[in-house]
Amino acid sequence: MRPKSLIWLFVVALFGVGCKSYGTRKLPALGLTFNDESVAYQDNNNPVFTVPAPSTPGDKVKVRVEFTNLGSADLKITSITLTGNKDFTWDSQYLVSDTQPLIILPGEKRTNSWLYYQESGIKDEAHQGPAHLTIVSNDPEQPQFTVELLPPGNAPHIKVSDTAWTFASATVANPEVHNFVITDIGKSTLIVKTVYLQNADASTSQGFQVIDKPYDNSPVKPMGGNIQPRPDQQAVVKVQYTPQGPTDQNVLIIESNDPDNPKLSIPLYGKGKPGKLSISYEDQLKGFIDFQNVIKPGDSCVKRVVVTNEGPGMVTLRTPKAQGDDQAMVNKAYKVRWYTGGGSQAKECGPYTKAAGGAEITSTQYPLSPDFTVDIVVTYTAQGAKGVDADLVIPYSNPYDGKFTLHMAGGSAKPQIEIAPTLAMHSWSFMVNKGGSEDRTLVIYNKGLGPLTIESLTLTNTNQVKPPAFTLKTAVNPGTTIPAFGYLPIVVHYDTNYDLTFVSGELQIVYDDPYTGKPVTEPLTLPLEGNSDLQGHKLPVADPGKASDYGEIHAGDTVLLDGITSKGGDFAIIDAGYAWFLTKKPQNSKVFLNVQGKPQVSFTPDVAGNYEIRLIVTTQDPKTSKYYYSPEAVLDLNVLSAAQ
Repeated sequence: MRPKSLIWLFVVALFGVGCKSYGTRKLPALGLTFNDESVAYQDNNNPVFTVPAPSTPGDKVKVRVEFTNLGSADLKITSITLTGNKDFTWDSQYLVSDTQPLIILPGEKRTNSWLYYQESGIKDEAHQGPAHLTIVSNDPEQPQFTVELLPPGNAPHIKVSDTAWTFASATVANPEVHNFVITDIGKSTLIVKTVYLQNADASTSQGFQVIDKPYDNSPVKPMGGNIQPRPDQQAVVKVQYTPQGPTDQNVLIIESNDPDNPKLSIPLYGKGKPGKLSISYEDQLKGFIDFQNVIKPGDSCVKRVVVTNEGPGMVTLRTPKAQGDDQAMVNKAYKVRWYTGGGSQAKECGPYTKAAGGAEITSTQYPLSPDFTVDIVVTYTAQGAKGVDADLVIPYSNPYDGKFTLHMAGGSAKPQIEIAPTLAMHSWSFMVNKGGSEDRTLVIYNKGLGPLTIESLTLTNTNQVKPPAFTLKTAVNPGTTIPAFGYLPIVVHYDTNYDLTFVSGELQIVYDDPYTGKPVTEPLTLPLEGNSDLQGHKLPVADPGKASDYGEIHAGDTVLLDGITSKGGDFAIIDAGYAWFLTKKPQNSKVFLNVQGKPQVSFTPDVAGNYEIRLIVTTQDPKTSKYYYSPEAVLDLNVLSAAQ
């Protein structure tokens, strides 16, 4: 829809801006405005003004015309004539002639002139086609200046081959280019004033770049009856996309003299092809990095892990680290450095030699192109026979965020406990309206090489309500052991059959210390919260998708778990509000998943079989800061044997 307020059109009958002069001679210069819109030049540089449509069909359109002297000497206008279409009329306080010119001093304006258009409905030759406004003056460069006036409906009308575009096949090595073709389906020449990205700065353009475009104020002639445009009836904008993140986006802006759409916006979306991380190391058949024979205090052993990008897209690695329960001990025992790939070791545990031309990576992240490698070098120094276990954690994005975790065993075989899921407030919250019930799943992971012994699992209801709000649906006998790389799912039941609306409790886990073999003195304690008065609030809904959404998966494939279609209910899902965790896997699998983070995370099943993955999403009321949790959503994936 055209705006009701008329648009300024500026027409300047001179070459350049400022004072005209030949040598030291001062000269006048005519400036003309039609309600401020940049002049549209058609064939032979003929300036054109299209009258905007009336707000109500049939109404008279009024355009204010302004004369300006842009020169340095007096401007004398001796004639103003309107010819052509008689639906146009002219009204001015200035009745000029050769003997009575309109004199405008340098820098001055004259505004008391109006151009009118009102469709008469008469179809004869006198009321069809354009009109012409001609000004005769003493401007030496253009003593007779004529503007072509077009009725409403004769305006240019921009059309672009695509109203939005998604780049879906780009990689860092092979960016994707798309051509946007501009044509004019109106009745007068389209002027493409300028083309740019809404976010043009390199830090915000998210991988998009305009690599070719028409020069500013390029004319595009109307298509007329042509099906295919001629070269002078089109303009082409080329946009290149190089992936930078999981979901890049920008907006292509095309400004023109189309009065209905002077600033056309075309959304751009980018989905680059992912890279694929491959990990290889000397102890790969064991499934962990083995430092078990390094037991004499002070002795050291070096192990190399080779990281390769086997996918078509880019993988960005971030600083690898050794992490464990006792981080202070881990920091003493392990030193992790990384290098550009191609290095070597002469013998097991021997010193690492970087490749010719290789270098240590000192930045916090490193872009890994397809078929390139990085060497991660881990040095373990024994702290005693019992040793120190840890995980080598390799964070990456491909372009989706993920991390590869590799267990490292130092000294004798020991268990390593981890609890899943990790929720935003580190507590287990049940939310069910009065009369309902809910189950939540807790998983105890053993990420170490020795068996993990669970001495006791105790659930306590803090509020002494009857019947109890929280009960264990999974029986765990004292002395239950979880084997190396094993797991133990536990289900807690919450029932609202009590008088209170809010109850609390805790779950305590006593396990044997991996270093002493005796029960820990401070058990792991997980707070429980139950809320049965939601006050009409709509809970979030987790949606990890269906197995069919993920297609055929083979062991070793990088799977992008996608919870983007989860719904927030009354409030938005918080940043890092997606809790992904593994509750079932094949018996000989060593993989774990316990991520509190983004809606899309990477997961790599290591053997064939069934994997059960759960997702919980979290929202927060911005007024009360209260958190709301979704019920668990379950995704079952059947993984095939590695493709040959």
